[in-house]
Amino acid sequence: MFLGTRIYERRRQQGLTQTELAHQICTQNTISKLEKHNVAPTVNILIKLCQRLNLTLNDVFDDFDANTSSEEHQLLTNLETQLLLQEATPKTLATFKLLRPADMQPTDHLQYALVKSMLELQQGQLDDAQFTLDQVLQLTKNDATNVDTVLAYILKGESYAEKHAERIDYYMQLATHAVKEKVSLPAATLVEQLFICQALAAYHYQQQAQKVALHYCQQGLKLAQVHHSTMFMGPLSRVYVDLLRDDPAKRATFENYQKIVTLLAKVDI
Repeated sequence: MFLGTRIYERRRQQGLTQTELAHQICTQNTISKLEKHNVAPTVNILIKLCQRLNLTLNDVFDDFDANTSSEEHQLLTNLETQLLLQEATPKTLATFKLLRPADMQPTDHLQYALVKSMLELQQGQLDDAQFTLDQVLQLTKNDATNVDTVLAYILKGESYAEKHAERIDYYMQLATHAVKEKVSLPAATLVEQLFICQALAAYHYQQQAQKVALHYCQQGLKLAQVHHSTMFMGPLSRVYVDLLRDDPAKRATFENYQKIVTLLAKVDI
């Protein structure tokens, strides 16, 4: 249950009026409703209010019932999506800091650790990221049918510098063997499947394993087409075009995707 009284108490402690608290976040009337009637605002507004008042989401709910757990799970999913798409902003980190793993449902611990590792990678904290990814693999027990295992393998591979090529190869090959022919892992989201396709396509392309790279390009592009998605279309199409460039039998396909690459470049996708 949402507790508007916690907002009221912290606002009074900081000497803020309702109007001051609401400034550039919401209306004064919204603050009044949530304080007097425990009417929860939208997640975006609640996050900003908690940041301003130095509260966590757990502070403003009296227990972790199903609704609260659902909200936290959705926040984690949104954060994971932003990080996989490399669209994270300072707000992404601020939102993550509002979460308390100790108070989470056990089912969310794995996703929390995965998001934490990606934030550490983004900030250049490579040793910390590798340690956190080891925790992810402990939680999944290296289950190759678990999408988080595959994501952890790929992120581990990407966490190593080129001078550790053998470690990169080790984890990227583990990911390749885990997904085998298809990337349709149980419970995997579309963004996770497309991320895996583009990561494996890029890796095998760099290794000059053209047949394997082509396979993951085709898997990703087909998946994106079926779901009418542009996620990862840019990197997938660029590798695909390079793979088809010298194949006369694929000239029409090459020209078609060359146009797509040019179009996507204009909109920075």
